[in-house]
Amino acid sequence: TVDGLEAFAAFHVFATLLIGATASALAAGEVAALAGWLGASRMGRLWAALLFAFGTPAFLFATRLFKENVAALAVIVAFRLAVDEGGPARRALSGLVAGLAALVAYPAGLIGPGLAAIIASRDGRGALGAFTAGWVPPLAALAGYNAWLFGRPWRFAYATYLNLPEAAPTVGWRAPDLSVLLNSLVHQREGLLLYSPFLVLGAVGLAALWWEGRRLPAAVVVAFTLALWALSAAWLARFPSAFTGARYLFAAVPLLAACAGPVLERASAGVRWALAGASVGLTYLTVQAGHIADPAPLVYAVKTFLSGGGLPVLFKETLPAWLGIETLHTMLGHAEVTARDVIALLAAPAGWRLALNQVLVAAVAA
Repeated sequence: TVDGLEAFAAFHVFATLLIGATASALAAGEVAALAGWLGASRMGRLWAALLFAFGTPAFLFATRLFKENVAALAVIVAFRLAVDEGGPARRALSGLVAGLAALVAYPAGLIGPGLAAIIASRDGRGALGAFTAGWVPPLAALAGYNAWLFGRPWRFAYATYLNLPEAAPTVGWRAPDLSVLLNSLVHQREGLLLYSPFLVLGAVGLAALWWEGRRLPAAVVVAFTLALWALSAAWLARFPSAFTGARYLFAAVPLLAACAGPVLERASAGVRWALAGASVGLTYLTVQAGHIADPAPLVYAVKTFLSGGGLPVLFKETLPAWLGIETLHTMLGHAEVTARDVIALLAAPAGWRLALNQVLVAAVAA
């Protein structure tokens, strides 16, 4: 029913604020804390946290209800609990959170073996036992759930894709082509490094961490990131039109952003601001454009940015619909109306009303 759809939409907005925005905000705080553990000063911690919050998909996931930022928050919390000083209770909590990450998004659980290696190398078997005690129960619950619903502990819900139109013929492993791997990073449909280029400095930070002697934590971050990259590319290889690297690789993004912290403060101001400006600008384009179904999403995002005055979807589309008014942006959204038509309208009273309505929604947004 219409009432049911409206209630669901209202609940979705509430859940987005409660879960999505909160998870991204908490993850930004964890990025700052981990950057400090890696040696960043206050300036480096702030740069890393702010660029993670506004220059990565964390910004997008704070405006919509996704599971990826919740899983990424669990990953970085588990990592910090593993590398910081602490006793068995802290190690058990690290294992529990790592296991919960797998419950939220299966690939995020790949962080578990790396954290176990860090704890075993530094604290010995006793701490490893504590970690395992926390890590195993969530995984056992997931295995039981899969066995109950899908017949095997290792058979996931993704197998239901086999029953969908144009579905992949199988969900088994398939080696991805080089093009798929590259598209996950630089394709204009959510290529991770295209929209968040400052993360390249995370690789520089990992190299510095290696040469400083903290090799195992650096190796764990690298291995986790590469595993996510290979696994997601193998999955996306079955769907040639899908390039959602920014989403599938996001569990590693907080770790990479934290590793970029010490490098950001040492980089020249020109490099720092150039990478920051590109990351925040491109990320904001994708957020204010809303769901981009266009085959050239970056071009579409620029167009809707210009016509909407840079406002997010809530203000440039949802608010006028609630108020029952037309603005310059909503008028241009009609298929039969061109930009030339809108410009011609500005010479008439109707055009001035559109402009005033545009100013109204911009004022509310501000």
